[in-house]
Amino acid sequence: MWIVNKSTERNYLRTIQKASEKIKQLRAEVGALKVKEPVAVIGMGCRFPGNGVDPDSFWRLLEERGDAVGRVPPERWSVEAYYDPHGKTPGTAYTMNGGFLDEVDGFDCGFFGISAGEAAALDPQQRLLLEVSWETLEHAGIDPDRLKGTRTGVFLGMCGSDYHQAHLGSGDPERIDEHSVTGVALSTAAGRLSYFYDFHGPSVVMDSACSSSLLALHHAVRSLREGETEIALAGGVHLILTPEPYIGFSRLGALSPSGKCRAFDASADGYVRGEGCGLVLLKRLSDARRDGDKILALIRGSAVNQDGQSNGLTAPNAPAQKDVIERALADAGLAPGAVDYVEAHGTGTSLGDPIEARALAMVFGKRRPLPVGSVKTNIGHLEAAAGMASLIKVILSMGRGRIPGSLHFKNPNPHIPWEEIPLSVVTENTPWPRERGERVAGISAFGFSGTNVHMVVSGPPEEPARTPDRTPDRTPDPTLDRALDRALEKIPERPLHILTLSAREDLALAKLARSYADLLLRDDGVSPADVCHSANTGRHRFSHCTFVVGDTRETLGHSLLKLSEKPPSLPEALERERGACPEVVFLYPGHDRWNAGMGAELYTAHPVFRDAVDRCGGNRGSGTESCLSQISDRLCRQINPQPRNGDLRQIGIVRSGVACTGLFRRPCTVFLRRGGREGRSRLLFRLICGRLRIGNEPRCHFEGRIVPKVFELRVALDEFSPPALVEPPLVEFEG
Repeated sequence: MWIVNKSTERNYLRTIQKASEKIKQLRAEVGALKVKEPVAVIGMGCRFPGNGVDPDSFWRLLEERGDAVGRVPPERWSVEAYYDPHGKTPGTAYTMNGGFLDEVDGFDCGFFGISAGEAAALDPQQRLLLEVSWETLEHAGIDPDRLKGTRTGVFLGMCGSDYHQAHLGSGDPERIDEHSVTGVALSTAAGRLSYFYDFHGPSVVMDSACSSSLLALHHAVRSLREGETEIALAGGVHLILTPEPYIGFSRLGALSPSGKCRAFDASADGYVRGEGCGLVLLKRLSDARRDGDKILALIRGSAVNQDGQSNGLTAPNAPAQKDVIERALADAGLAPGAVDYVEAHGTGTSLGDPIEARALAMVFGKRRPLPVGSVKTNIGHLEAAAGMASLIKVILSMGRGRIPGSLHFKNPNPHIPWEEIPLSVVTENTPWPRERGERVAGISAFGFSGTNVHMVVSGPPEEPARTPDRTPDRTPDPTLDRALDRALEKIPERPLHILTLSAREDLALAKLARSYADLLLRDDGVSPADVCHSANTGRHRFSHCTFVVGDTRETLGHSLLKLSEKPPSLPEALERERGACPEVVFLYPGHDRWNAGMGAELYTAHPVFRDAVDRCGGNRGSGTESCLSQISDRLCRQINPQPRNGDLRQIGIVRSGVACTGLFRRPCTVFLRRGGREGRSRLLFRLICGRLRIGNEPRCHFEGRIVPKVFELRVALDEFSPPALVEPPLVEFEG
């Protein structure tokens, strides 16, 4: 019997109490860290003026210092009916310039399961969100089907209701049908995305005018940090569809009569309207690292506040701007000196620019010149989507290590005391070095409602260098390790690349092939392995599919060009019947067909194959079996001569066969060629088919079924002609 006296009992209780308090403290610390955890941007999509149909084309516009501002497209409305250059005639505007998209009425409604009748009642802003959201997920390398039923949130900024006015407010009640209300309501813009993708996280639309999209991003970051959301889709959209807002802003005197945004310049005379859509896909940094996502940038901190009572409802407030920037830096845990660049709100108004400059000076001090710029000089002020244009510009600049120059800055605004305020407007494409180990930027968006938002963003984190993999649980051998390293240096990562594409129809497939060809042939810095991996694993699979094989980006690109230039019915494309799948046959060599170099390139190039080989290690004992295990570890690595020992030869073929099955996964038929020892060959066959759980085999250990389901099992113990059995299911893929 164990007897505990009261003194010992009290000591135990005190120890337990201290442990409990320590656990509470550690939990609180972990919670605080999560609340401050950076949020990773893992994908983005956009439609911006100047043919900015994706991030790459938007970057080309910025790098070439393009000006996408022009006259309102004639298909929107009659300019003559609403334009008065003097602005004196009621019902007219003194400018009709803006940053416009090339096309806002095109929409593949069938792709999104929407009927033509419903699509006609659907606000083009909602149509644009559907298209850009799909592209954002593809940019992140995520098949939308993988997010079904997850706590993925949608956070949107919107303030335009032009289509609502043109449709419900047309004065013709007969135009109103069962789709009209849901088609134009701002709330359903987010709800429609959640419905289409089957997202189960928060789904909200926010309106704070010009700061709407950054406000949505701010709340998306908060939702992720608090654990409310696993993944977040955040951004904004704005389209200019009717002339009435031009008239109202002209009466307010807010628009630029010259039709140019001249941020911080002496000739700044007002803002220029613009339209577009920008979305980003977000994850907590720890989750993005866990999932192996490509991290484009980090949201380090954010803050939102209000002007309160200032000089007027729409007048900016310098102390409020200073406060929101300081609080965003505090949220990021960074000092003002860590910021390299500020993407300013920079609307080009004679009042707003000097106030913003003073607020920046109050935060960042007078110790150094602070580079500032404004994307509004390139594409206009996208209003609800303006913050997304700024964010995507900054992310692209960080990734490429240079800041694009802003336009139309010639003479500094005399209302800004430049000698006291160390701001430097970036007018030429400027290198962005990593002087402090990382690139950090601030992004501002100030709504005319008085709601201010500031974001602190940094470039992607430096990933630790990876050391060469070593077979676990073995005795280190410097001689063999050096030989392994030399072998790995000689073997290319992947000698050939396969790029698969799919679409709902042949025309779309040809267009997709052309876009991939342009990417591969245009950018000599692009990695063919990365492009193929993203296309093969990060896109949804549609019924019309094709593929090309090549060893370089040029080979792949030219093959794709040939596909895109052929008639709509692509002979290389395979149209799959719903539910149908081509049969796949596994043909395994016999005992006498194996050699020491078999599988070496697969081992270095394919993690799944490598993992399966490593999991098939021999018993980790001593003496002969330990030696056999170490030698067999290298039979697939092309560094040993052909073994004379038949047992070692069989270890190699069994491990290669198991690993290949793990790589290709689901056969319809399994064939094994006879050769050498029939008993050993049958052992491999039984292992491959999941018939045998090897646990006591002295030189080969593998747990679990490799092939989940084998539809038909055949053993060919006699020689046969492989082409007759293997080629028929694969012939459709030739070319």
